[in-house]
Parts: sequence; C-alpha cells; structure tokens
Amino acid sequence: LREMGRSISHARGYVTARMATQEEARLLDLELPVALLVESRVIYDTLDRPVERTETAYVASRWVIDTGTYRVAEYAD
Repeated sequence: LREMGRSISHARGYVTARMATQEEARLLDLELPVALLVESRVIYDTLDRPVERTETAYVASRWVIDTGTYRVAEYAD
C-alpha cells in the first residue's frame, strides 16, 4: 500500500447476529439451526478511501465479547 501512496488511517465495523446458512454450518461443523455473530468491517486510508472490506462469521456459542472499560492513567485523578 505504501508503494501505491496509501496509508491506513482507521476502520469502522459492527457486529450483528443472523442464522447460519447451510454452507456455513457445514464449514463450521454445526447443526442447523444455529446463530452466528457476523462482524463487518471496512478499513480506510488517510483520504478516507476504502482499502479493505471484511465479513467474518463467528459461532455465537464459541465467542465472547469483552466490554471492559478502562481509565487512561494520564487522566486519572
């Protein structure tokens, strides 16, 4: 990407839930019906142009979302 004059700047993504397709169930060794968590993400360069788009399916029963909140030390009282 650098040779093309592009630098990664940021990404935007979201997670949704949906039922697995037959093909996904086969690939993930699952029995239907089964729910998946699906992450969609787009990575952008410094000019806000998309560089990469991904969609990743996770077996809901095998995935944990860490929603921890942390306080940055420099802003601590």
